[in-house]
Amino acid sequence: MSTTDSLDSGQTIPRAPGPTSVVDVPPQGAARYETIGTLGEGGMGRVLEAVDKQFSRVVAIKELRGTGGDAARLHAEAMVTGNLEHPGIPPVYERGLRADGTPWYAMRRVRGRSLEAALREGQGVIGRMALLGAVTRAAQTLGFAHEKGVVHRDVKPENIMVGTHGEVFVVDWGLARSGHLAESSTSNPHDSGSGSSMRTVAGAVMGTPAYMAPEQARGDGQMVDARTDVFALGAVLYRLLTGRAPYEADSMAKAVEHAVRCDFPSVDGLAKEAPAPLRDICKKAMSSRPEDRFPTAQHLADALEAFASGAVSRAYEQTAGRTAVVALGFGLIATVMGLQGIVRLSESRYLVGPHLFIGLTFFAISMWLAWLEGRTNGRLGLAPMGYGMAACIFITGFIAVGFAMVTKADPLEAAKQAGVALALDGLFTATALGVWGLVMFKRAR
Repeated sequence: MSTTDSLDSGQTIPRAPGPTSVVDVPPQGAARYETIGTLGEGGMGRVLEAVDKQFSRVVAIKELRGTGGDAARLHAEAMVTGNLEHPGIPPVYERGLRADGTPWYAMRRVRGRSLEAALREGQGVIGRMALLGAVTRAAQTLGFAHEKGVVHRDVKPENIMVGTHGEVFVVDWGLARSGHLAESSTSNPHDSGSGSSMRTVAGAVMGTPAYMAPEQARGDGQMVDARTDVFALGAVLYRLLTGRAPYEADSMAKAVEHAVRCDFPSVDGLAKEAPAPLRDICKKAMSSRPEDRFPTAQHLADALEAFASGAVSRAYEQTAGRTAVVALGFGLIATVMGLQGIVRLSESRYLVGPHLFIGLTFFAISMWLAWLEGRTNGRLGLAPMGYGMAACIFITGFIAVGFAMVTKADPLEAAKQAGVALALDGLFTATALGVWGLVMFKRAR
């Protein structure tokens, strides 16, 4: 075989001349999709499940019920979603008009459940805390949108989807605001008619009252920006921690009134068992003043990730603290019992020696480091050095045993001095470990 024919030559083998097979071109536009069911319906339109004949895959199609004023809103939603290429946003495949003029667009079919459904199944704060990662992923997705100048304006647990394989998607960008896309306003949100406070309100006030920021509830469009989404994400975190939405009312009007005043029960009062750092993140995100919140959703995501990574460290610190406190207890008991026996058999001169000076020095250094660790709240990372000093105290006792065995001709005298050295250094070691355990345990709380 020549080099031009070889598969190992790195060259492309030319195709042999011959007739080219004709591939059937599948239908285009709306005819490309075959509807197989309805996934959901709302006041504006519905979402269908359909088969994409081009790729033999299942997709979701969102369409209006008619050709009314919401067509511009659907168009804007398709444009915003289609231009935000991110793993946390379902991609848009195609958009168009049906024969009767009804607008539609096709997107990825997300399989899973809403974060709201998952939160309802969570048992208490501990059960719901398992979904903190989903909130963090949603915040990262919205952070990407904020970088692109897009504000979602309707962030709530129902609009965060948790996939069957751990995927997290932010959906329903129908109220999103972007610098180059027009908004739609169709109705008065202060209508006092019946309805749940969880409904999406369109008009001068856009969003969901139960999770709405004060500036959004006031209809202050000039103030609505990325920090408005941050408030809503904080409200989602509030839902996770407390088990309820911030604003619960029997009408939309009342819910909007609460939102305008930023009047919701304190997260500290409703979720006392939740970690304090996480409650602080929630309170910062839900500050009534936009300038007091996280600047973007990415900053909020960073805070949540820092909490999650810190939680692992705190768990290790708590374990180390408890272990050290237990070591202190056993060490003190053993040391006191040992000293009692040794004092009865020895003279006071055995209680003084080089090992005592060295042990006290290491002990003093360890205590000084523990004091610094407590004052700086662990920022200097002195724990390894402090535990190292405690280990040095213990090692000093064994060195003293060796010296006693070498310098004392009388085995009984050597045993007495070695026993005293080990007992004293054991006392210093146990005390140092106990102090460090208390410092670490306090930090972890």
